[in-house]
Amino acid sequence: MERSRLISLVPAIIVVFAVAGFSNSGSARRVPAGEDRHGEPSFTSATYNVGAVDSTDVVALGDFNGDGFPDIAVGAQVGRAGTVTISLNQGDGTFGPFVAYPDAGTPESLAVADFDGDGALDVAVKDFNSGTISILFGNGDGTFQPEVTYQVVASGALVVGDFNHDGKPDLAFPAPRDLVAVLLNKGGRAFQKPQYYSAGNGLSSVTVADMNNDGNPDLVVAEIYGGGPRQNGAVGVFLGNADGTFQSELD
Repeated sequence: MERSRLISLVPAIIVVFAVAGFSNSGSARRVPAGEDRHGEPSFTSATYNVGAVDSTDVVALGDFNGDGFPDIAVGAQVGRAGTVTISLNQGDGTFGPFVAYPDAGTPESLAVADFDGDGALDVAVKDFNSGTISILFGNGDGTFQPEVTYQVVASGALVVGDFNHDGKPDLAFPAPRDLVAVLLNKGGRAFQKPQYYSAGNGLSSVTVADMNNDGNPDLVVAEIYGGGPRQNGAVGVFLGNADGTFQSELD
């Protein structure tokens, strides 16, 4: 019985590894399919061609057609342009052909959420060249509409959280000049103007978690240099307020 799937990426192809089974027992017994002789999980794999692309740069998962199975989205580069390619899970551990949707730039980060609240998952794309963010809005059947571009500038990967508890997924991401940007979702496929928070030197990434268990999502950032007495890197925390704003960085 298939327990889980791990997905890894190599240029121009997707490799899917399926975990068949595992056991913690130390007793001697016949090794079933899906385990090695030590009782550890073993893997079977299948390779899927993404298409005629120069490189595959980033991958994300989501149930894009509502059948209960996770599908694959891949950001790929084709010359100076990019695509987001979608492959639908066939329900038996295999995946269908990749369907490409044009992207204005080179996808560097993907984030999956229902941004417009219609019940279908969408894919947000951060462009490597311009730093702009675009969203492919899903139709609910595994297909997507042409992307809508938002004129903000991101310098790192996108993360999703409901920062103001309104039921709408918001975005956060590193921005130029060591700023953390928060983009609150207004609904109707619109976002408020970005809110910016100063981080330490060399801001490289942002992630989301409730760090103090107060029910509000917080932002945790990694900084290459830190700043001040911190010269060898640092981690900072921006504690969230219930209204989508954040307190000054704790480090």
